[in-house]
Amino acid sequence: MVEYLLKRSQRKTLALEVTRDLQVIVRAPQNLAQRDIDAFVADRADWLAQALGRQCQALARHPEPTEAELTLLLERARQVIPARVAHYATLM
Repeated sequence: MVEYLLKRSQRKTLALEVTRDLQVIVRAPQNLAQRDIDAFVADRADWLAQALGRQCQALARHPEPTEAELTLLLERARQVIPARVAHYATLM
């Protein structure tokens, strides 16, 4: 079975989530038994495997920017955004 982070709340249904960093989160009602949660996750093992695969592919296609890339993006934003804000401010 896949490891998951369990988040209990005042909800009535179970939900599965696969995050960008490949973490599996299960959201469950406060009073639901752990065995029911485990059964829910086991029943959806195929879906989880597919979702994890899709997230791996997405990470490969769109990796996190490096520090150098982030610096360049921030520099460009500082150059472009003030002029655009000023332009649209006159239109409002």
